[in-house]
Amino acid sequence: MLTRREWIIYVLAPFILCLFVDQWTKVISSNWVGEAQYGPVSLIPFKNVGFMMGGFGSLSKIYTIVFPATLAGFVVFSFLAVQYFLPIKSSILRAGVSIFIASLLSNVLDRVRLGYVVDFIYFNFGSFETGIFNVADSLQWVGVALISYGYASAGGLLYPEDQRRNQVWVDPAFQIRYCAALVVVGFCFALTLGLLSYTFLSVTLSQIADVNVIVSRQMLQSFVILYSVTSFVFLLCILAAGVWLSHRVVGPVKGFENFLEDLLEGKSRQFKVRQMDEFGQLERIAARYTEFFHDRLGVAPEPLKAGAMSPQFQAETAKSEVFNLADYADKKVWLIFYRYATCPICALRLELSRNLIDRAKANGVAVVIVFESRKDQFDKPECGETSALLRDCGAILVADPERQIYKKFRTRLDVIKMVRPITIIRLLQARMKGYVQGSIDGELGQMPCDVLIGKDYKIQKIHYGTNVDDRISEEDVGLFIESKG
Repeated sequence: MLTRREWIIYVLAPFILCLFVDQWTKVISSNWVGEAQYGPVSLIPFKNVGFMMGGFGSLSKIYTIVFPATLAGFVVFSFLAVQYFLPIKSSILRAGVSIFIASLLSNVLDRVRLGYVVDFIYFNFGSFETGIFNVADSLQWVGVALISYGYASAGGLLYPEDQRRNQVWVDPAFQIRYCAALVVVGFCFALTLGLLSYTFLSVTLSQIADVNVIVSRQMLQSFVILYSVTSFVFLLCILAAGVWLSHRVVGPVKGFENFLEDLLEGKSRQFKVRQMDEFGQLERIAARYTEFFHDRLGVAPEPLKAGAMSPQFQAETAKSEVFNLADYADKKVWLIFYRYATCPICALRLELSRNLIDRAKANGVAVVIVFESRKDQFDKPECGETSALLRDCGAILVADPERQIYKKFRTRLDVIKMVRPITIIRLLQARMKGYVQGSIDGELGQMPCDVLIGKDYKIQKIHYGTNVDDRISEEDVGLFIESKG
C-alpha cells in the first residue's frame, strides 16, 4: 500500500498539476484576439462544441454536455478505484493514470461550465496538419504512454501467483450480505437524488411560460431514462466494488480462522496476508500465537527447508565471547541444537560425534552447538565427566536461555516422545560413561536438530529429530564437509 507521502507525489500531484496547467492555458487563450503563429505552431482560440478536433458538433447537447458530464462521475470512480486497488506502487503507472483522468475531467469541466471546450493549439508541418486541440488533449497521450510503459515494466507484478486466490467468493454468505448492504445504500441514495432532481426539473419547467406540456413531458421522460440507466450502471459498479472489497476483508479473516483451527489440532504453519488484503496486523498476531503454542504446548512450527536462507543470530558463548553468524558469510557452519548443558544424553551424543566434529574443523567448517542453558551451567563438577567433555569438544558452545535461536530455527518440542525406551537406554549408557544427570535447565521435551549452513547463509540440509537420539546421519555431514558450497 502507498504511504501518505507517496499518495501525494504519485497520485494527487500529477492529477492537480494537469488540471491546473490545462485550465490556466485555456484562461490565457480566451483573452487572445486573432491568431498568433510561431513557426509551424499556431495559437487559434476556438470554442469546440463537439468532441475531439471538433467532430460531432451538430449532436444534441444531451450527448455533447450531459452524457460527458455523467460519464465524468464514473471516470472519477474508476480513477479512485484503480489507485486504491492497484497492488503495486509503480510510480510511472500511477502517475499515468492520474494524468490521463485529469486531462479527461478538465475538458468535461469546460463542457459543464461553458457549454464547450476551449481549444487553441494548431500544428502545420508542410502537408501534415492537425485539428485544433488543447493541452489536455496532449496530456491524454502522455498519460496513455506512461500507463503503457508502466504496465510493460511492472505488469507482471500486478497479479503474482503467490498473491492469488482460487476463488473470489471466499465466504459467500458474508460477502452476499456485504454487497447487498452496499447496493441497498447506493439505491436509496440514487432514489433520493432522482426524486429531488425530477421534482425540481418538473416544477421548474411548469413555471416557464413558453414551454408547452408536450415538450416538458418529453424532457422529463428523457431525464428519467438517462438517470435510470446511469443509476443502474452505478449500482453495478458498487456491486463490483463490494465483491472486491469483501474479498479483501473476508480473505484474511477466513485464512486466520483456518490457521487457528490447524494450530489447535497441532498443525503449525506460517500465516501470510496477501499484499492487497486488509488486516495485515493478523500476521503479527499469528506469529505470537505460533510462539505461544510452540513454547507452552509443544506444537511444532512450520519447519525450515533446504535451500532457504538461514536466520541470522548472535549469542554469548561459554567462553564469554560473542558468536555472530553474520561473520561467517564465507564459511560453512554445522549448527547443532542440544538440550541443556548438563543433559547426559546430549553429552553421550557429543562424545560419539567428536571425530566428526574434528573432521569438520579440519576442513574449515565452524561447528556451533546451541544449549538452552545459561553460561554458568557449562561447568558443573557435580555432573561428572560432562563439564570436561564440553571444555574439550572443540566446538563453539552457545548459550540460549531465552530460546531465541531455537525459535528462529523452529525446533521441536515434544514431551510425549521423550517417554520412549531409547531414552532410558541412552540414560543408562550415559551413566556408565560418567555423565550424571544435573538439574533440568531447559524444556524437557526439546528435540535435537542439525542445520548444515553453506556459504552465504544458504541451508543445505536441516534435520529435525523425532526423538532424543535422532540425529543427522554421518554421511550427510561428511558430504557437507567435503562440498565446496
